[in-house]
Amino acid sequence: MTTETAIQCDCPHCGRVCGFKADFAGRTARCLNCDTRFVIPQRTGLPAVPCPVAAAEPLPGFYANAFKGGLEAFTRPDSAVGLVFCAALVTAHFLLGNVDLSVTLPGFRLLMIVGWGVTFIAFGGFSWYSMEIISAAQLGLNSLPPVEPGAGLEFLWLAVKSCYLFFVSLVVALLPASIISAVVESLGGELGQFYYVIAAVCLLLWPMSLAMIATELPIWRIFRYDLIVAAVAKTFVPYLLTALITLTAFALIGLGIGSYATREGMTLAAGLGWLALRLAGAMLFLYAMRTIGVYGLHYADVYPRLWATSSSHHPTAR
Repeated sequence: MTTETAIQCDCPHCGRVCGFKADFAGRTARCLNCDTRFVIPQRTGLPAVPCPVAAAEPLPGFYANAFKGGLEAFTRPDSAVGLVFCAALVTAHFLLGNVDLSVTLPGFRLLMIVGWGVTFIAFGGFSWYSMEIISAAQLGLNSLPPVEPGAGLEFLWLAVKSCYLFFVSLVVALLPASIISAVVESLGGELGQFYYVIAAVCLLLWPMSLAMIATELPIWRIFRYDLIVAAVAKTFVPYLLTALITLTAFALIGLGIGSYATREGMTLAAGLGWLALRLAGAMLFLYAMRTIGVYGLHYADVYPRLWATSSSHHPTAR
């Protein structure tokens, strides 16, 4: 260390060693490697504190992007592959989702439960593409993303990972309802039917969890309910619209998820009706996923503490 460089510290974002004159202690500096801004410590050995990002105004045009832009995104020629991909998954699950070709042989039973494999592929592929839509919309893409799930083990990994992340996002959203119920029961009380009211309110947090996971934020942040609620409060009306579209689509999918073409007593007319319901629910869900991404695109800067990609509790300025 020279006399001109009396203070050394590590960049809080990339870890690069930075040197400053002693007179600059307490001032704001910028890392030449990653452009992160931080406060210079008073002496060598003390950590540099990242500068918090100031909240900014939302990007205008959310409603136009969500409604008009959403319809345009679904009608673009380069979105056709994604729509056909998802429609094929839904149709395959409707036709084969409960097919069991297992046979009993002397001494053992040969399991060929086709429906399990089809269900895994359909759910995994649909979950993966839903995450891709959220991520693409947050980046400002005006069409649905391309379908590039890979093949073989790569696709299987993406399917397992996507199903798992969807499940985690739903569990995390409902976790406060379970905690409240457990606390009330430990105190000798009982929520009764009111539990479902609390669970319904907690479900409103689900789109936020999906958006955060699709953005690949630090995984611990989906448990920061204080940050999530604060972000929702600052953008209540657009977020409520996003959540209602998502939950409506989820409910529509739930109505048709138990219907299969091979179900006993299923007529052709009934089968076509159930398939149409399934496809409508799937398309509305994809639309909801794009709306979630559009919400993140327009309102992430309103509450940057939640959306900053740095793992620090104090997001760094860029």
